[in-house]
Amino acid sequence: MPVITFEFEPEILSALRKSPAEFTREMRINAAVQWYAEGLVSQGKGAKIAGLTRVEFIQELSRRKVPVSQETEEQIETGMARVGQENADGSLCSSMAGSYVFHSGF
Repeated sequence: MPVITFEFEPEILSALRKSPAEFTREMRINAAVQWYAEGLVSQGKGAKIAGLTRVEFIQELSRRKVPVSQETEEQIETGMARVGQENADGSLCSSMAGSYVFHSGF
């Protein structure tokens, strides 16, 4: 595994009131969240970079008010329109007593 080293003056860590381990953890999480927000990594990769589980990473995204979905509003609307079209012939989704059952072609 590659190792990345940052050199800081000791007063930087003391000004932040963080141990080297705390600083490292925070840097990993910050980088992963930023790269996820930029669309450069997925939730799974972001979680690995951050050293968190995927659930913990999603919670961190939420805490920082970063959208947990990387899809744009347009992509979501297109997908919903597609579902509506496919539902017209019953191939993707069918309603049963107020609940929905999704059928997969896989």
